[in-house]
Amino acid sequence: MTPRAPLLVATTNPGKLHEIAGILHGLPIELLTLRDVPALEEPEETGTTFADNARLKALYYARRTGLLTVADDSGLEIDALDNAPGVHSARWHGTDYAVKFAKIRELLAVRGRDGSAARYGRFIAENTVAVNHDHFFSFRLDLDVDGTANSFVKEQLRQQRLPDNHPRKSIWVTEPETLRTEQDARLHMSMEKPALWRVVNPSVKNPVGNPVGYEVKPGHNAMTLLSPDDVPQRRAGFTEYQLWVTPYRAEERHAAGDYVTQSKGGDGLPAWTRANRSIENTDLVVWYTVGFHHVPRSEDWPVMPTAWHEFELRPSNFFARNPALDIPRQK
Repeated sequence: MTPRAPLLVATTNPGKLHEIAGILHGLPIELLTLRDVPALEEPEETGTTFADNARLKALYYARRTGLLTVADDSGLEIDALDNAPGVHSARWHGTDYAVKFAKIRELLAVRGRDGSAARYGRFIAENTVAVNHDHFFSFRLDLDVDGTANSFVKEQLRQQRLPDNHPRKSIWVTEPETLRTEQDARLHMSMEKPALWRVVNPSVKNPVGNPVGYEVKPGHNAMTLLSPDDVPQRRAGFTEYQLWVTPYRAEERHAAGDYVTQSKGGDGLPAWTRANRSIENTDLVVWYTVGFHHVPRSEDWPVMPTAWHEFELRPSNFFARNPALDIPRQK
């Protein structure tokens, strides 16, 4: 049998030993802990980072035991307290948990009053920081406007200059464009470049000759603030645009894919629209994204009041006139 080389793990923590044993499983190594060597004084952990202290401990015990040594120094940090080590670190206000929690409450209360912790969230109650976060929803709108042969029209509103001899200087006009492929129809809302978004049936006209349609009318909305390579953003790739349009496929039902929490990212709408399929004169699905950034406030605690975010799906040239005119009077 091949002899196993001893390796000292500089800890008495059974949890850390178990983790390291799992990492090194299958190697010809005999793991030892500080309980297996003569008692030594613990080194003073003077490093400024976890890595510094791990290196310091490994060198200290290796020199005193003559054994190849590994050490780990890690744990929870408190972002709102400048990455302080947290309650499980003996280096941070001793080993008495009551003292540690009291110190955290004291420091967070100070940060809450002076606003220095508000970058990440709001101190709203004792022991409670409500962290900043987002809410994003995708609405799948399977529209059949007078049949399934539909197209998507983006009607841009643009400024038009008038001739120099005109009493007015400018007006604005509409310029409709039928979008032909999925990537053409990945759209952002813009106050600087306003547009109407409509699903129309170009083969069916209303009584005055306009193609019948329905408009997706946005309301209050938000863009993602996460970086494209961040795991939550990769998994929720549908948040990159407020509107997507795809040809109908029965299996395409979930904007972020079928298995969001197990996804490596890029599933759902980003993957489907990469094919850049045609969306002209076909059965369409419109995907509308509603989002908002939530910066918590004291009034959200302990039960948050209702916050309204909405959009409209309304007829656009679908009727000959206002259909509400025919509603019977209330008796």
